[in-house]
Amino acid sequence: MCLFQSILDAFSSSPGDTTSVYTRLVDNRLLLSDNPLKDGDSPVLFKRPSFCPLHNLTSDLVNQIPEASLNRGVDVGAAVIVESCDGHVLLTRRAEHLRTFPGIWVPPGGHLEPGEELHEAALRELKEEVGLDVYASHCEGNRIPMLSLWESSYPPMLSLGLPKRHHIVVYSYAKLKAPYTTQYLQARLKLDPTEAGACAWFNREMIAAIVDAVEDEQVVHVGKTNTHLPATFRMTVVDCVGQHSDVEHATHKLFNTASQGEGERVSTGTKFALSEWLKLQS
Repeated sequence: MCLFQSILDAFSSSPGDTTSVYTRLVDNRLLLSDNPLKDGDSPVLFKRPSFCPLHNLTSDLVNQIPEASLNRGVDVGAAVIVESCDGHVLLTRRAEHLRTFPGIWVPPGGHLEPGEELHEAALRELKEEVGLDVYASHCEGNRIPMLSLWESSYPPMLSLGLPKRHHIVVYSYAKLKAPYTTQYLQARLKLDPTEAGACAWFNREMIAAIVDAVEDEQVVHVGKTNTHLPATFRMTVVDCVGQHSDVEHATHKLFNTASQGEGERVSTGTKFALSEWLKLQS
């Protein structure tokens, strides 16, 4: 499939921007289907933003996309929502020098290497980005289930430029058992400054507020004031030589949206994955 085609548009069962699919990784290629791919298969929600450039491209805009971008294809990314045993979720802020989504808050994640399963890739990236060793045996049920799928492009909307990259991001969920508290994990953090500039742990209340931030190209600001939340939160930052420090950071920056440009925010796909995480907690 070429870059300028939205994968979600290929599913006839999808009336809009969300559908349920069955998925399987075969030879490092992600298969998506309307129907079960194996016995006992469970569907997972697959979503794109309402402002998805791939869905909204016109033929004249497609003709303006460089050939190298058109032929790049669709990459698969793996990310993991890590929840400590005392109920906090880890998010990282991407390093400012990265070519795509610099300074954006996301869960740890990245590309697949040959022979890896999706959750294995996500856990490897977790180790590489923040220094945490997590295995299925550390998690409830000794498993790391798939949480959701997200169709992503960069830039994330046409008002920011024509799309250059196209990804499917697979989010997994690691609910840790004792003794893996937030404090225990925080003491073992080792951020890689080439990947992540900062990270922080968020409780359910903060996650719910992040998810509530409106994401629409026509919306200029967040619809809720979130006045009940603290004005700042504590995050760990890393400098270019790997030195860590804990600082207070403005909470309101977490509620910026894609329509406000390339500034700091929580990614739209991350908000979707976190909304699915919230459903598990209810």
